[in-house]
Amino acid sequence: MAATYRRRANAFEALVVGTPRERWSSPSPCAGWSARDVVAHVVDFSATVLGERAGVTDAPEFTDFADPAAAFRSTRAAVQRVLDDPDTPARVAGYLEGSLSFDLPQHGWDLAVATGQDATMDPDEVDYLWTSLTEASRVWDWQRANGWYGPAVPVPEDAPLQDRVLGMLGRDPRWTPPVS
Repeated sequence: MAATYRRRANAFEALVVGTPRERWSSPSPCAGWSARDVVAHVVDFSATVLGERAGVTDAPEFTDFADPAAAFRSTRAAVQRVLDDPDTPARVAGYLEGSLSFDLPQHGWDLAVATGQDATMDPDEVDYLWTSLTEASRVWDWQRANGWYGPAVPVPEDAPLQDRVLGMLGRDPRWTPPVS
């Protein structure tokens, strides 16, 4: 789980670092969220989960709006410390995997699209998400009912797998930022 998080965090951090300064206020595919809000969500949700599930009381939150990369790096380090610790209970590591690590590829897509970067997801991540979404549809229905995901977006059955995954996650794979 630690290696998976590290790989996903590397990809997400590359997108954060690659975001041009002037694009942080760009709208994202998450209604009402800017590119900066996507990173703030990842950072703040990580802090909440670390506190509630791993007892980490000093997890960083997204307070430095001037440096989203530094905010993510701080959070990433806190998550990685817990996952790398051999004394972390398996149920805690599993929860971090299912909630924090799982979020990174999809929010990476959100950030990439919002900021004009390559939004192609790693094919292994796409396969993993597809398997997770199709094998646990009851879990996804529950998450949608709780407002954590929007309704599924219809996508043609012959669309690329990444598009079908995004549609199941409530994202329109054809979304582009509005032209100003």
